[in-house]
Amino acid sequence: MRDRHRKMAESDLHTITPTPPLILPVTNSISLTSSDINSYRENGYHIVPDLLSPSQLEQWRTIIFSAVQDRAEKKYKFPTAHEEDHTNTDLDYYDNVFTQRINLWKTHNSVKQLLLESGAVIGKIAAELEGIDCVRIWHDQALIKEPFANPTAW
Repeated sequence: MRDRHRKMAESDLHTITPTPPLILPVTNSISLTSSDINSYRENGYHIVPDLLSPSQLEQWRTIIFSAVQDRAEKKYKFPTAHEEDHTNTDLDYYDNVFTQRINLWKTHNSVKQLLLESGAVIGKIAAELEGIDCVRIWHDQALIKEPFANPTAW
């Protein structure tokens, strides 16, 4: 019965733009050095060279951009009850700083598949950098700075 509900839930996602099936999840074996970990802890970031191959990166780009486009006309950022996001009083201004969409996995099956199939590798790297056992994805976020957008406050 659980499998039947899972299949129904996946088929109920509102993917509009067809995207190719995920064929290239992140499976690269990355070995962090103690220097990588120390640099991360000192600077707050770490660049993982070649985490995504050019073909994987292109697939991520295609999937994420199509998911953002599927929600392009919706002013709300969270996929809830088709209501606008009233968290910003100056929504018109802030809506033109970034194109931002959160929890794309809830409305786009390809994003969900991408995160589930690639999350183990990315989560392992993040946990290693943090020195903890595991990392849970809280939410996905597409944040795109468009040309001629309003200035960013930071």
